[in-house]
Amino acid sequence: MSVKKLEELVREYSIPGSLDLEIPSDPRMASESRQGYFVVFQEALVHGLRLPLPPFAISILRHYQVHPLMLQAQSWGFIIGFLVRCLEAGVTAIVGLFKEFHTITSSPKNRGFYFKSQAGHHRLLSENTRRVKNWREKYFMVKNLPGFTPSPWTDTLDTVALSQKVFLSREERVDLDKLLALTPEEVLVVVSEINLQKHGLSRTYNRRVGPDLAGEVPKGIRIGGTLGARDGPNSLAVGDKRGRRMGALDGPESTVTGQGESCIMLSLENLLFYCYYSFSDIFLTIVPYFYAVMANRQSTLDAVRSARE
Repeated sequence: MSVKKLEELVREYSIPGSLDLEIPSDPRMASESRQGYFVVFQEALVHGLRLPLPPFAISILRHYQVHPLMLQAQSWGFIIGFLVRCLEAGVTAIVGLFKEFHTITSSPKNRGFYFKSQAGHHRLLSENTRRVKNWREKYFMVKNLPGFTPSPWTDTLDTVALSQKVFLSREERVDLDKLLALTPEEVLVVVSEINLQKHGLSRTYNRRVGPDLAGEVPKGIRIGGTLGARDGPNSLAVGDKRGRRMGALDGPESTVTGQGESCIMLSLENLLFYCYYSFSDIFLTIVPYFYAVMANRQSTLDAVRSARE
C-alpha cells in the first residue's frame, strides 16, 4: 500500500488523527503477530470497520478469543452490521444476542476464522457474495490502538464451543423478538458509510455523534516506518527499531493538510537529500544573478568614468 493510498483511506473512512499508522513493505507481515499493532485491512474498512473500535466490536473479539489478524476482513460486516441492526431496532447489542444469529468457523483453505449466519435461523444480514482476491496484501497497521488489547495469537479455536448460544434474560429475549421482526438486508448496504454516519458509527466532520464508541482521539496522523526507496509505494517497514519518519516535503503524496489528515515526518536521509538539492537550486540561481548584477554595476561605473573624462 502506498502513502497516497493510505491518505485516501484516511479521508474516505474518516480515520482519526494522531493514530500512529505504519505501512509495512512486506505483505507477509499481515500473517504475523506483532505486539502493539492492530492490522487494518482495506477490505475490512469496506465491510464497516471504523476506528476507534466500538466497544461492542471489542467485546466480540474478546469473547471469541480471536486475534484480529486471524479474522477474515469480510467478517467485520457481520460484527458492525449486527450493531447497526440493533441500533435500528432500539436494542442494546450484546454478545448473547449476536450468538443467536451468527457462528464462528475456521477457514478450510486459509488460516483464520470467519463469522457466518446461523444455519436454519432468521437472518438479519443477507450473505455477501463479494469476492476479493489478495485482500490480505492491502492493509496498514495501527500502533497502540487506544482501548484495545488483542487476544493471544492462535490459529486453533474451539469454534463449536464458542458458537454455543447463551442464556438470555427476559429483557434480552424481548430484544431478540425485536431483532427477529426485522427484514434481512444486504450486509454492504447496512454498513455503508451513509448508514454508519446515520447511527454515529463513523466520524462526521471530525466529531463523534454516537454513544457507542471509544473516546475521541487527538488529531494529526503520523505514518511511521523505515525508509526504503525515496517516494516508493513500499518504502515503509513496521517494527524496525531503527525506524524513522517520512515527511511532508517528500513529494505531493505527502502533503501536510488540516485537522485529521496526514502529517508525515521526514527521515534524516530524506531531510539531508532535500536540503542538499534545495540549497543547490538556490546556489545555482543566486550566483548567476549575483554576477549579472556585478557586471551591470561595473558597466555603469565604466560609463560614468568615460563621461567624466
